[in-house]
Amino acid sequence: MHPLVNSPRVTTKSLELKKMNIISINFIRKLLPARQEQSRFSLTYWPVLFLLASFHVPAFAADQDDDGIDDTQDNCIEIVNPDQRDSNSDGFGNVCDADLDNNGSVSFADLDLFRSAFGTNNADADFDGNGFVSFADLDIFRVLFGHTPGPSAIVGAWYKPEINTGWQIQLQERQGEDLVNVTYNVDVYDIDLFDTPPELFTSLKSSGKKIICYFSAGSYEEWRGDASQFNENDLGLALDDWPGERWFDIRSSNVRRIMQARLNLAKQKGCDGVDPDNVDGYTNDTGLPLTAEDQLEYNRFLADEAHSRGLAIGLKNDLDQIPLLVQWFDFSVNEQCHEFNECETLEPFISADKPVLNLEYNNKYINNDQKQQELCNDALDRGFYTLILPLKLDDSFRISCRN
Repeated sequence: MHPLVNSPRVTTKSLELKKMNIISINFIRKLLPARQEQSRFSLTYWPVLFLLASFHVPAFAADQDDDGIDDTQDNCIEIVNPDQRDSNSDGFGNVCDADLDNNGSVSFADLDLFRSAFGTNNADADFDGNGFVSFADLDIFRVLFGHTPGPSAIVGAWYKPEINTGWQIQLQERQGEDLVNVTYNVDVYDIDLFDTPPELFTSLKSSGKKIICYFSAGSYEEWRGDASQFNENDLGLALDDWPGERWFDIRSSNVRRIMQARLNLAKQKGCDGVDPDNVDGYTNDTGLPLTAEDQLEYNRFLADEAHSRGLAIGLKNDLDQIPLLVQWFDFSVNEQCHEFNECETLEPFISADKPVLNLEYNNKYINNDQKQQELCNDALDRGFYTLILPLKLDDSFRISCRN
């Protein structure tokens, strides 16, 4: 612990325990008989009173900080924050999170950031939530200095799909239809982060479905609402066969800020997890000098950012880096491993008891019953949940190897 830090969390907790113990002792005294009766009383009733008193010690209290939020749902378990304010959506309430650079601990680098925010309305540095970064926030920063954020019950508590999870993905509306088809008997729906209306989230949630939200984490799409936030020097070449899309530079701090905002949006909309696409740019002709190391670091960045917001995250393709990424990701979303004879590369997910959600598009699996049966037999043997779908992912047809 930093020598200047004198955490009130320990002091407050100690005082609470002392207070409760005093109450317990006074309660026992009221029940004690007169002095002349104590010798006979002690043999009979002391064990009972001892047990009774023990119930008053709040060692297993469900709300340690008495802020009305159960510890299992509290984003600052030890510090009072009934509003659960979390301006950066990282799973830690502002009042216990002075980690302004999000590196996992509160250090002098965070002090520099706090100094820059002092006197402004910077939401992340406004720990007490009064709308202004002041000396009161400095006092909170001093207490949190040298600590990790939290503790929080939210962080680490994200959805982790089981290995046999059933799924459906629909990213476009079927021609003549208004909404995603919600009638499939599956555990998870993979839907578009931006285009899906709030009522669909409500409908899926009310039916007990988990929601995975799709967005591109490797390409600029000119029709998205945040497209204007990309800089020209963030962008590379166009994606083949996908009009209006260009690869972007995953090393760019501006790009990463936009991805963080997309993850914030996923959290705000009620997504249980995310399906970030195009995270294998280094294997494509992007027009950008991306290396395997760049991609590995970026994909881990995405996973850490998703988990810090309580979101599950799937690894989309990026087959060559699976051994180095499987521990960061909660499931795999794969396209066409059967068609290109690549399914062996996905085995690390199955070995880690994490689901492989597989998509196949080739017409031979649609029009040839024998090829379809061979595909499904192999998928079932591997433990994959394989769907044969149209490339547009518009639900114009659906063949599941599990049905």
